[in-house]
Amino acid sequence: MVAAFLMLVVVWVALYLPSRLTRLGDDADLTGVFLLVYAAVLVYLAGKVLARRSRVGKAARAADWTPLRVTLDYEPPRDKRALTIPGRVWAPDGTQTPVQLLNVTINLAMAAYLSGQLWVIGAPGRGDLLIGLPGYPMLGSARLGPPR
Repeated sequence: MVAAFLMLVVVWVALYLPSRLTRLGDDADLTGVFLLVYAAVLVYLAGKVLARRSRVGKAARAADWTPLRVTLDYEPPRDKRALTIPGRVWAPDGTQTPVQLLNVTINLAMAAYLSGQLWVIGAPGRGDLLIGLPGYPMLGSARLGPPR
């Protein structure tokens, strides 16, 4: 959504404003340089947004997702956008390990809280993990092991 808006602004700058520059008189050169720099910054930002979304999409389609049984210490508050929530996970062998979801979105926190499953990309191990929901472009991070 943001990338589409930025691209519309770039198109507007490229198509509409050059016709206006001829009416500005002596300051047209300075204004033109400013607008070109502005358009370049917008293109750069749009590229960063698109690159990030591409990485998230690739990770969401990863083939090696591992579900872990999870219990969060409390229900995620619905009035927050990013949350850090402690909890516990159970490995397939039955061992219990503390976990901390680190600045995850409310959607990801509620999915883990309501389903009782935490989806980890790759094999779970101690330390920082990449978590998400298979097939959905939502990613977050979690720390498996005692809090630091």
